[in-house]
Formats: sequence, structure tokens, C-alpha cells
Amino acid sequence: METLALPLRVDKDTGRLVREDAVTALLSVMRAMAASPASSWAHAPWFGLQEVFERANVEREDQHDIQAALNRGLEGLGVDWARVGPVRLVRGAPGERRFELTLELAGGRAVHRSLVA
Repeated sequence: METLALPLRVDKDTGRLVREDAVTALLSVMRAMAASPASSWAHAPWFGLQEVFERANVEREDQHDIQAALNRGLEGLGVDWARVGPVRLVRGAPGERRFELTLELAGGRAVHRSLVA
């Protein structure tokens, strides 16, 4: 499935909006969610998840709160073809908070991606 690239971009050669695969677009939305405070989305507080990501327990690998918050966000966006499976905090460079997540896609396929928040 192909969708519009996020953030929206215009192809310099064709003048058309750039498209990308749906999983890549969904990860772009999740990055925006992780970077946005809940207070910036009065009509959709489930979208802003910055505080949820900041509260990640660095002592635990599994991040159930983040998984649940992302799934609430997908539900709020009307995304019915993907669910977030396990989310794990991965130690990276100092100050970097990287999360490995599993996206469970319709049709039984799962993909593993990284999200830096």
C-alpha cells in the first residue's frame, strides 16, 4: 500500500506529492507523536505522546505504556491495518532514546522498526 510521504513533499522533477510505503508513513506519524506534547493537541490528546516517551522506564526493556499509547493513537487516527506489538528501549549513544518496535500488520505480517524519540 502506498500513501503520501510525511512530511508532505513535492517531487522536484514531477511536481507531484511524494509517495512512500504505508509503514514508512506510519513511522513518520509516530515520530511526530513522540515529539509532540499532549497539550499541543487539544482536540486529540492521544496524539501528543512526548510525555509518555519521556517517562519510559530505562530500567525495563519492555515499554508497555508506550505500546498502549501508540495503539490508542492509531485507533484515534482510524488506522485499522496496523497495531503496535512489543516496544523495547535499546541503549544507544548517550542522550539518545531509541525504541525498537514491532508493527503487526493486517494479513499477519510483522515488521520491526526503530524509532528515536
